[in-house]
Amino acid sequence: MKLHDLRRVEIDIDIFLNRYIPHPRWHRYPYPVAHFLGHRLEPTEKLGTLVVIFWTFIGVFCGLLTLTAATTHIPFFREHGAPLVVGSYGAAAVLAYCAIESPLAQPRNAIVGHFLAAVVGVSITKLFGLHPHPEELYWIAGPLSCAVATLVMSLTKTVHPPAGATALLAVVDPTTRHLGWLLLPLILLSCVLVLVTALIFNNIERRFPLHWWTPADLAQAKKEADLESSSSEDLGEVHQPAAAGRGVKQLEGHISIRPGAVEVSGGITLTPEEQDFLERLSKRIINLDEKSALDTAHKP
Repeated sequence: MKLHDLRRVEIDIDIFLNRYIPHPRWHRYPYPVAHFLGHRLEPTEKLGTLVVIFWTFIGVFCGLLTLTAATTHIPFFREHGAPLVVGSYGAAAVLAYCAIESPLAQPRNAIVGHFLAAVVGVSITKLFGLHPHPEELYWIAGPLSCAVATLVMSLTKTVHPPAGATALLAVVDPTTRHLGWLLLPLILLSCVLVLVTALIFNNIERRFPLHWWTPADLAQAKKEADLESSSSEDLGEVHQPAAAGRGVKQLEGHISIRPGAVEVSGGITLTPEEQDFLERLSKRIINLDEKSALDTAHKP
C-alpha cells in the first residue's frame, strides 16, 4: 500500500461492534422510565437560555456534590487516600449538564472513554514506575499518557475531553498516582453517579442522552449482519464475480402502504406508535379512494 493510499484509510470500529450491541426497545418500558432515559415520542421544545443556565447550575452543583459525598463517606476510598473528587470531573460536569447535545457528552463517550483513559494512565504510570528513579521521567510519561489515551478513544469512537485530563492526572498528580489501580473503580463510580444525576436533572425539561451508543440504527445493523451471514452460508462461502453474471442481489427492507393494509418486509421492526400511524394512514387512503369514486359517479 502506497503512502498516498494510506492517508485515505478509514477505520470505523462500529462496523464490527454495532451488530452485537442490543438496540433499545423503548416500547417495553413504562413511559415515565423511558422518558428519563432520553426517549421521546415527539421532538423536544427548544428552551430559552435562562432555563438552560438554571438547569445547568442545578445539575453541576448536585452532580459534583454527589461525587464528593460518595468519596467522603465511603470508607474504602477514604482509607486509601482517594481525592475528594478527580479534577477532570469539573470539565466532565460541564459536558454532562450543559453541553448535553454534544456527541462527546453521550454515555458511551463519558463512561467508556473515561474508563479507557484511566486504564491507559495507570498502565503507563506502572510502566514508568519500573525505572529506578521514575520521578525524573514523569514529565515524559504525562504527555505520553494523554496522547495514548486520545489515540485509544479515537479508535474506539469514545472521545471524551475530560478523560484526557484523567490520563494526565494519573501520571503527574501525586495523589491520583498514589491510587494505582484503585483509580479504576473510583472513575467508574464517578461516571455512574454523574450519569444518574444527569438523567434526572437533564430530563426534567430537556432531553438526555440523544443516544446511548450511537445515533445509527442498531436494529438495522444487526439485520444487515444477519443477512450477510445467511447469504454467506447459502453460497457456501463462495463469492462469484459480478462479471460472471452470478452477483448476489442484496435484499432491502421496505414498507408498503395500500388502502387498508400495511406490509412490512426485510425484517424491519416498528414500534407500536409507528404501526398505529401507518395503519391510520392506510385508512386515510381508503377514504380518499372512496371520495374519488363518489366524485366520479356523480359526474354527468
